[in-house]
Amino acid sequence: MTPRDLFAREALAQIPKILTLLDRNPHSPTYGCFDRTFWQYKVIDFPAGMSQEFVYPLALAYGCDLPGNIYYQQPMLKEWVKAGIEYAYFSSHSNGSCDDYFPYERAAGAAAFSLLACLESTTLLGLEHSPAVLDFFRRRADWLAEHQESGRLTNHQALIVLCLELVGRLLQTDRWSVSQQERLEQVYAWQNPEGWFIEYEGCDPGYHTLTISCLARLDQLQPNERLKQAIALRSS
Repeated sequence: MTPRDLFAREALAQIPKILTLLDRNPHSPTYGCFDRTFWQYKVIDFPAGMSQEFVYPLALAYGCDLPGNIYYQQPMLKEWVKAGIEYAYFSSHSNGSCDDYFPYERAAGAAAFSLLACLESTTLLGLEHSPAVLDFFRRRADWLAEHQESGRLTNHQALIVLCLELVGRLLQTDRWSVSQQERLEQVYAWQNPEGWFIEYEGCDPGYHTLTISCLARLDQLQPNERLKQAIALRSS
């Protein structure tokens, strides 16, 4: 068994737990919501938008052709992924943003992480969305393109650039090309000569990995020498 298969098996073992977080009742007004503290326990009065990123592992499980994977191409899994994407739309603010820890927070991280999950899941499963959901993708991309956080979180900048690229490809538009380039310039400017990227005031190995992953995906979609240099940069 390859290391890739071993990692896949460990990931698949987490799917039952993820499914317990999901409201799977199609008659429920919160069908597709992954924030169980909201839809079942009612501990909070609003759903955390970040929770909708769980559509992505479900989509990966659906497409993982591995012996013993009981989720492979299961129709209901695909339906639940679609329901999760639709709930991301239903639960968002009118400008496409979403909350995370506080009501009316409009958190860029939660908006970007969940949007990336929705976009990647859409591509993996070949989902066809309603015009309303596609418009939601556009509105969220518009909001991300225009919104700037107060702190220096390079992983968010790289993540937003990747989201804008993927939405642009899905909707066949270059609407956000200027914003993408501006944010990439921020990413380059926030890279330390040693190679790591600033998160608030220092280095974070976990978010560094995420930033590199986003930049690598961007370079895969649209090869760029400067991206390659940023990815390869290391301390001499």
